[in-house]
Amino acid sequence: MILGLPVSVAGCKDKIIWHYSTNGACSVRTGYGVAMEMQANGELGRKGTGGCSRRDEGDHCWRDIWDLAVPNKLKLFEWRCCNNSLAVRVNLIRHRMQVDSLCVMCAEVDETEHHLFFECAFGRVLWYCCSLQLDMGCFGGRDFRDYWKGLCMRFRENNRYEEVMQECVFVLWRIWKSRNDMVFNGVFVNPMDMVHVIWKQILEFRVAQCVERGDPDECKMGQRVIFAGQPVRWGRPPFRVLNSIAMGLGVGNLAKVAADSERSGSTAAMAEAAALRPAVQVCIELGCQMWR
Repeated sequence: MILGLPVSVAGCKDKIIWHYSTNGACSVRTGYGVAMEMQANGELGRKGTGGCSRRDEGDHCWRDIWDLAVPNKLKLFEWRCCNNSLAVRVNLIRHRMQVDSLCVMCAEVDETEHHLFFECAFGRVLWYCCSLQLDMGCFGGRDFRDYWKGLCMRFRENNRYEEVMQECVFVLWRIWKSRNDMVFNGVFVNPMDMVHVIWKQILEFRVAQCVERGDPDECKMGQRVIFAGQPVRWGRPPFRVLNSIAMGLGVGNLAKVAADSERSGSTAAMAEAAALRPAVQVCIELGCQMWR
């Protein structure tokens, strides 16, 4: 085999090269990559991690993240969530920090990424109160990445996919910021107040993107409010006509703009019916002849 090697035409001396790199130089970076590949294949005496039958599934997930129409810091935030590298309490304990493992928002379950953003009662209220009106109990997964894939698959065929996923990331970011306010400042933020902050941030970002592109018509379109996944404009009702909004989950009962922590029905229809009752009472008290 040695005799079969071609002789260099330049007449250079023989030297040791690292064939895992393009230039033949050995570095910590290439060595780490080889070690991780060997560990995944079980060549280091440990059980291999195996591989997915669809090799492009992971790459597709990362492409979805970097293609999101959100600020770069939110892309990095989403990437860290999918890599389980966010500073939630379970991860802090994994790095040998002496902290309580319970979720700071509910104090019932260990604070993991998928619990905080999708399973905690605080987060589920926000998901339902936002314009997407999602019941995260319909989703499921072992970790944050599974939940994220479920969201992407659900809205993949939606003609407003980019805007819907944009709002999803802003909701996740607001949950994380509210969690940090609770941890470091002891401040609990009402989910309904968070909805208005999310809308404001989304609109500001869209307008900024339109200004950067120099398209005034798109700026006007970007200022339209997104509700339940569709753009709408709220108009002032006619005289002696009262607009009432029924929101399920028991968080709303918005006729009196009051919040409670109990569910007001086993189904969305029952919850909305329960929320409409005080609205009708207010209409009667105010003497409104018409209401919608």
